[in-house]
Amino acid sequence: MDHPLVTVLMPAYNVGKYLNESIDSILSQTYGEFVFLIINDGSTDNTEEIILGYKDKRIKYLRNEHNIGYIESLNKGIDLISSKYILRMDADDVALPDRLEKQVNLMESRPDVVVCGSGKINFYSGEPHTESVAYTISDENHLLFSSIFNTSIPHPSAILRTDILKLYGLKYDKDYYYAEDKAMWLDMAQYGKLYNIEEPLIKYRIHLNQVSIKFNETQRVNSITKTKLVLARHGLELDVNELHPLRLICYPQVCEKITDIYQVEALVFKIKNHFGKVGGFDEIFVSSFLNGRLYTLVSRSTVLGLSLLKFIQSSNLLHFSDFDYKFYIKTFLKRSTRGLLVSQ
Repeated sequence: MDHPLVTVLMPAYNVGKYLNESIDSILSQTYGEFVFLIINDGSTDNTEEIILGYKDKRIKYLRNEHNIGYIESLNKGIDLISSKYILRMDADDVALPDRLEKQVNLMESRPDVVVCGSGKINFYSGEPHTESVAYTISDENHLLFSSIFNTSIPHPSAILRTDILKLYGLKYDKDYYYAEDKAMWLDMAQYGKLYNIEEPLIKYRIHLNQVSIKFNETQRVNSITKTKLVLARHGLELDVNELHPLRLICYPQVCEKITDIYQVEALVFKIKNHFGKVGGFDEIFVSSFLNGRLYTLVSRSTVLGLSLLKFIQSSNLLHFSDFDYKFYIKTFLKRSTRGLLVSQ
């Protein structure tokens, strides 16, 4: 194993509660030739003790003297890794036994793919009966467009082509903290294709200490900032007044004002018309994706009452027949459906 094809990169910070299960899931892979780089980011719990308890020669252990952060630890790993592929792993998740085998085989057979993710099995920590399969977008012709708006490759399921990172000087960007994976995939997509293996290859643990829960607002702000930048990269410039409707397209929620709905429809038209002209995207999918976001937004905004029905009547994208009777009952009663109120 002088020159393994893949290095598993896993930062760890105060994850002693979950770490054994995560490490064991990598060491028991059907594909056995890899380096397992674990970076202890200044943990103050028993993380180091657990790591040092393993005697597997595939483990390469680094300890940061103090906590430098998730992105900084990932970039430190990228600097040190010279293998052909980097496989990401989070210290609180679980890899299914054939994950490495299937992802390495995919990357070897598809040199045009720069990042490959997979489906995942979500579960709440300590509650294995809560497992549910979360399928990703697997059509590679649709994956890039959807990734512009939301992360469509789960970060801990990803395998990356190292030479693309080195050649173009790509690293995780601190300007997009908590949305650094989306930013990285979109940067790498300039040099090759994104891909998802449809079947789940990881178990994704949901718990209250996750950054997606603790730093939800920061994550969304940074994600939308990257969306605006990538739209501009594809020739579509948005002004400051379009950032709020862009947020509602990325994260459809309950609207307090009917003007929000009209602004989103206008932006949907603008995006659809632009991508219909630039080429390289599936126009049917683009239309379906954006119409679906508008539909979700309207469905969740029944508190707007009769003004919402007037919008549907005037809309060229939605029709009364798109909605069921429950929607109309809630609209007449001005009762909210699922989602949180959003205000500017």
